[in-house]
Amino acid sequence: MATVTAMVHIGAAHPNDDGLLPSSMKGPIFLQENSRPAWTHLEPHHAGCTLVPSNPQTILEEGLIFVGIRLLGWPLPGPFGMAIYEGGRHDAGTLIPDADARRQIIETAMGFAESDGRKLVISVLHGSSLLSLLPTLEAWPLDVEVLAPAYVRVANRWLPSGRFVSGTLIPGGSSETSSNTGS
Repeated sequence: MATVTAMVHIGAAHPNDDGLLPSSMKGPIFLQENSRPAWTHLEPHHAGCTLVPSNPQTILEEGLIFVGIRLLGWPLPGPFGMAIYEGGRHDAGTLIPDADARRQIIETAMGFAESDGRKLVISVLHGSSLLSLLPTLEAWPLDVEVLAPAYVRVANRWLPSGRFVSGTLIPGGSSETSSNTGS
C-alpha cells in the first residue's frame, strides 16, 4: 500500500496577511509513494485521476502540471492535457512521447502558471522524493509556499533502535538527529 508523502492545495493568496483565502482553496492532491510514485486527485463530484510520473526526476514538474489541469483548469492541449482533465489512471511516460513534447508541455504550463495569480501550498513529509526536487520550483512562476519537515519523530519497527528523531521544535534552535528509543 502506498503512503502519502506530500499534499498540494491551491487558492487565492490573502491580500494583506499572506496565507490562503478559505473560500478559494482547492485540493488536496496527494503524492503517494512506495514502489512507484503517483499523484492522485479524488474529488466527490468529478472523476478521480491518478498520474504516474515518467521518472523520479520529473515527479515535481509533472505534479505541478497535474495540479494546474485538475485544480486550476489549465486547458493544456494534446493527449496529456485531455487525459488528465478527463480522469482515470495514466502513466506520464506513455502520454508524453519524447523530450521535445515534454519541454513543450512544461513551457505551455509555465505560461498558464505565470498568468494564474493563485498560490500553491506544498506540504512535504519526511522521506518524500519531493524534498530533493524542491529547487525545481525556482523556475516556475507560481506563488508558492513549501511546508517541509522542521521536526520529525517516528517510531517504526524497521528502524534499528525503533525510533528516529530529527530537527527541533524551538524556532532558530539547532537541529539534532538521533535514533534512540529514549524513555
